Amino acid sequence: MDRIAIQGADAKRLKEVYTDISEALNTQIQSIQGVNMEDEAANLLMFQKAFGANSRAFSAINQSIEDIFTFIS
Repeated sequence: MDRIAIQGADAKRLKEVYTDISEALNTQIQSIQGVNMEDEAANLLMFQKAFGANSRAFSAINQSIEDIFTFIS
């Protein structure tokens, strides 16, 4: 009878250990795989606005250079 009780207790401890390991691994997998779509959408909008601003700045610089060359010629 004691042997069965000991084996039952051992099985219960092993189950708890494997459950803890499984939860830890799942957490690590989610942290590696996880992509927050809201954050990615916000980043996309930010980069689109920055690209647009840079494009306007380069257009202004290009126009200024053309005006200078026209003035010099």
